[in-house]
Amino acid sequence: MTDDPGLTREGPSRPGTLERAFLEVLWSRDAPTSAREVQADCAERKLAYATVRTVLERLVRKGLVTRTRDGRSWSYQAAGRREEFVAELMMQALQLTTDRDAALAYFARSVTPDEADTLRGALDDSGSASSSGIGGNSGSGGGDGGRRSGGGGRRL
Repeated sequence: MTDDPGLTREGPSRPGTLERAFLEVLWSRDAPTSAREVQADCAERKLAYATVRTVLERLVRKGLVTRTRDGRSWSYQAAGRREEFVAELMMQALQLTTDRDAALAYFARSVTPDEADTLRGALDDSGSASSSGIGGNSGSGGGDGGRRSGGGGRRL
């Protein structure tokens, strides 16, 4: 594994600035991307090719990037969508508190009205999706799927 304290699937820390820049490059492309292409997209940073490869390999070890053989070199792709990555960061941030309810309430009060509407819609959708095992609870007072529910069906 690695001694790097950056984001891993198990850890709460965030990727470094360079790792985030590389993820942005990979998310902006619809196809596997070579290290040379990542280097070109980050040309303003004047990075050595070896540095680009090292950072990409670190992202692969962290599970944030996948790689496939492309002739004698590798091509890289983000392992998931940007939205999934951000949601995972948010969930990891919630793990940092002993009072998830308070953190969620504070977050809910800090979003814009449009963002609150988006959250309401997602909660409504997760209620209907709970029968298929996708997040949320059914609203019938049933279990919380192994998660700490805190308030059950609290609405924003």
